[in-house]
Amino acid sequence: MRLTPSIAYVRPHPYHIIDYHHHTAAINRSPQLCNPAMDRTHAPSRETLLTAAISLCTDFSSGCPPEVLLTHFAHEVSPIAIEHGLKSLAPFLGRHFFGRSEIQKYFEVLQKLLTFEKMFFCEYIVDIDTMKVSCKGHATFVWRETDQSWDEVFTYTLDFVREGDADEVKVRRYQVWADTGAAWLASRGELKGKNGEDAGEEGCGGH
Repeated sequence: MRLTPSIAYVRPHPYHIIDYHHHTAAINRSPQLCNPAMDRTHAPSRETLLTAAISLCTDFSSGCPPEVLLTHFAHEVSPIAIEHGLKSLAPFLGRHFFGRSEIQKYFEVLQKLLTFEKMFFCEYIVDIDTMKVSCKGHATFVWRETDQSWDEVFTYTLDFVREGDADEVKVRRYQVWADTGAAWLASRGELKGKNGEDAGEEGCGGH
């Protein structure tokens, strides 16, 4: 089921923390990892970076297919995706997915093994000096094979690069930190009840 998210509010913060609540109802090698010194007169704006990050998060939370998610990633440099954790816990953990074809495989593996519902993002933090956006997400995940589910709070950190003549940015490094222990237990059918963090103060509260 494809759902359309809605914006609750965008509130500036003195430290450039943008608290953007993104709602959905239940739904189903870069060789250069640090940005070089930039000419600030040509740096993307905070709004450009924030819009690009929200767009990727919206497509992911809406259950878009891997080929659509791939449109958010860089063409002119080889992007990388990393979901941090031990390789032994899940096929998508602890591996560096270099290049667009590998990143597409990463999203395909996720969609093969997991479903999710009630995913939303909040607390977007934009750093225009490094062209980086971080945010917090919350969802209920289900391991398909065992049908075991858990609530999870996770974080994204997205590094961007400019592409083309227009004021356009694409993701060159995509990092995720999530509850790898719950995923591993669920994959073995050993998750007792619906575990994980509650969507309160630690998550995107109020939804």
